[in-house]
Amino acid sequence: MDGNYKFVSYLNKKYLVKDQNEAVGTEYKMLCKIEKVIPKGHKFDLFDLEELEKKLLTRKQRRSKKSEGLPNEFKENVKGPAAIVMPIAIYR
Repeated sequence: MDGNYKFVSYLNKKYLVKDQNEAVGTEYKMLCKIEKVIPKGHKFDLFDLEELEKKLLTRKQRRSKKSEGLPNEFKENVKGPAAIVMPIAIYR
C-alpha cells in the first residue's frame, strides 16, 4: 500500500487502557485485521442511516415527510483508497 490510505476503526473504550482523547496527536502502531478495502473513487458510509432511523425515530416520525431525518453528523463517509479495520492490539 502507498501512504495515501485512510483507516477506519471502531475503538471500544472499555478495552482501552488510556482515554481516547489522550491518543490524539500521538503516534501509535496498530495490529489489525482488514475487513473491507474501499478502492479509489468509491466511498463508504460510516453509518447505516436507515437502520439508525429505525432505532431512533418512531414509525410515525419516519412516515411523516415533515421529519428532517438524522443530523448531518450521521451522514459521514470515507472516500477511497481506504480500509475498514478491526483492531487487535494498539502499541505506543
